Amino acid sequence: MKRQPNNNGGFSLLEVILAMAILAIISIPLLSYFTQSMKYNAMMADKQHATNLAQEVLEDLKNQKELAQIKDVGTGFRVPYLEGKGYTLLLETPAAAPAPAFQAKNVYYASAGISGRAYDVEVSVSTAAAENDTNIPQIEGIDDTKDVVALEHNQLQEAMTYFSEKNMTYAAAHPGTLPLGDSELQAKMKRKFSVTADSTHVRVACSYTCGETGDEVLGIDPSEVYECNEFAEEDIRDVKHIYLMYHVAQDSDTMEVAYAAGVNPKLVFVCQNIADVNSIRPDYKMTVLPQGCPMPSVASNLGNKSYPDDPAAVTNKGAIYQDSFKLPAGSVAPLVASSGGVRKVDLTVRVYKKGKGGNNPDKEKYRYITVSTSKGE
Repeated sequence: MKRQPNNNGGFSLLEVILAMAILAIISIPLLSYFTQSMKYNAMMADKQHATNLAQEVLEDLKNQKELAQIKDVGTGFRVPYLEGKGYTLLLETPAAAPAPAFQAKNVYYASAGISGRAYDVEVSVSTAAAENDTNIPQIEGIDDTKDVVALEHNQLQEAMTYFSEKNMTYAAAHPGTLPLGDSELQAKMKRKFSVTADSTHVRVACSYTCGETGDEVLGIDPSEVYECNEFAEEDIRDVKHIYLMYHVAQDSDTMEVAYAAGVNPKLVFVCQNIADVNSIRPDYKMTVLPQGCPMPSVASNLGNKSYPDDPAAVTNKGAIYQDSFKLPAGSVAPLVASSGGVRKVDLTVRVYKKGKGGNNPDKEKYRYITVSTSKGE
């Protein structure tokens, strides 16, 4: 029997070499691609973590009430908040004359361990020129869980429209009679505020009358009362302060106060057009009329300096009365006010690779992110 030749001799050496060459041609680029992809993903994750850190630092700084604090008059400022967190002052750039010395720029630095993350952090704090140099009264500490704010909006105009229509209707029915103009009508109007408060509820309201017996406005009964929309009405427990923010439009106003037993919130009168009172209505008076309750304590910018800590400030005109008696000096507390304008603070946060920030001359090569914002102080 004839023997068949054996064809299972395996791959030849040439075939093996060719297969390996083809495999190398395919696998090396793939390996390089995956390696580069892993490096890129790691780099992007690193940058994302750095970005998150920068945003966290920036938001934390924005939430601080006052960052830049003058260390000595005329000698610049420091940022105690950053220093308390372990940041060190890296650079101080004083203001260029003739700007005030505290208008400067400070750069603080925290290494990776101090910053709390695996990155170096720099914070630049720059105090620019005041955005508003005008003294701005600021009532501090209004707590919406304990205080009620009653804000005048359009009540005077509503009342004038109501009474004016009555006056014009009368004039139209009586030929030869002219209706009063707005300024004449307003001069005849009288305003009364009322405040009622108990342990769980507060209501602040306002009403107007027009004319009086012997000085009537044609077509209007002087005893008729126009009830305005409420300034404020809230369910609130143990109210501490009632703030009345209003404009003076007549020579006098009254406020009836009815407090339940054991309830005695402080009344704070905030005249929002105090300059008009000083120049046009210097004898203006607000008369408080307690209705079966003790006279509450009172604060106001009427009759007080707008800025008690400013020796040059002028005492405002106007006065607070209880019934027919003017409250003596010192019994009406001034408003809490700031004597400075709003200062703009520019903030910049830079995040660097660990060990590459600070005084490193090549640190910009290793900077991940820069974020900036501004805040008022």
